[in-house]
Amino acid sequence: MPFLKSTFAGSVVFLLLLTFADLAAAQSVNVERIQEQQGVVAGLRSEIAANVGDTKKLIEDFRAGRVSGDGAAIENLFSGIEADTRAVLGSIALDSELRDALDDMRAEIDTLIARNVREPESARRDARLARLQDLKGVYQTQYNSIGELETRLIRRLADLNTEKRAVLLDAGVNEVERVVASLETLVNNLERLEGEIDAVANSVVQDPLVAQ
Repeated sequence: MPFLKSTFAGSVVFLLLLTFADLAAAQSVNVERIQEQQGVVAGLRSEIAANVGDTKKLIEDFRAGRVSGDGAAIENLFSGIEADTRAVLGSIALDSELRDALDDMRAEIDTLIARNVREPESARRDARLARLQDLKGVYQTQYNSIGELETRLIRRLADLNTEKRAVLLDAGVNEVERVVASLETLVNNLERLEGEIDAVANSVVQDPLVAQ
């Protein structure tokens, strides 16, 4: 009997030693795993901070009416075209110096025709009058064309502004799309963080004796 008691006691001690050794080994592995997960969480913190900053910047730009990418480039191009066209229109407007000069030139042509009419009849005089009458007709056609083109350019400019507004509205939709995409990235990273925290919680080893 003493021998059996001694053998049983030795076995219990041996089993306890094995159990504690297993627990210590498991706890050591879990600490390393938690350390790895802490590194992942730290990385996610940086990513999420960047996500938050990007999302806030996109929203601020949107509220301020700023557009990015092709929208901004197109807006600048349209604005440049409009400015150049308005400058041209100003130079050919009805009250411009050019139109005053054209009116003066038309009067000069009429004066020159009248002078030639008063000249003695000759082949050269008749040839000059014929040329002047032809030139006067072409001049008047071109003069009229300038006025018509001015009107058409004003209409084209109105069409351009309509197209510009459409482009900017499209750009606004694109900006909303960018905000939504940024939020999606943020949500995904938050879900990843949640998963890492769950993994850390699951890495905690409970004492089997306590669990029983």
